Amino acid sequence: GAFDETMLELLGTEVAGMRAEGNDVPGTAYDSWCAPNLFPSASGHHNVALYSLCWWGESQRLAGEFGQRTSKVVHFVNPRVADINHVVGFQGLSQPALLYHFAGRGKSWEAILEAFGATEDMLRDCFQVWDYVDSVASNTTCIMGNSGVQECPPPLAVC
Repeated sequence: GAFDETMLELLGTEVAGMRAEGNDVPGTAYDSWCAPNLFPSASGHHNVALYSLCWWGESQRLAGEFGQRTSKVVHFVNPRVADINHVVGFQGLSQPALLYHFAGRGKSWEAILEAFGATEDMLRDCFQVWDYVDSVASNTTCIMGNSGVQECPPPLAVC
């Protein structure tokens, strides 16, 4: 939430600055329109999907289409080229990524360790972790991008 909102604020500030310089920039700067969806409703429900939809719409408005966003302040990485924040969901680790993101309250540390062939004891020694990562990396082909990344049609936030 906080990181996502910061990105929108940075992009909005950039748009406002470009307009102030006299550049013909469509639309308006960001005015925290998505932020209310970061907080629970009066009944205690979290509106993560609503925030996601708002964020995608605002990021597109401020910086361009998915995979083609541009900014002088923020460098966007197309996940088809380098998937640096691949959220591990129902497909697990079946899709290649440079960095996997085990998000949400439902993550299981045991499952994460098992997926990577690591042990909890190993995590107590950084040198052991580095040696393990180096040994796995030397036997694995690195696939940075993920051609399977797709932009989900609204109202889906994740597809």
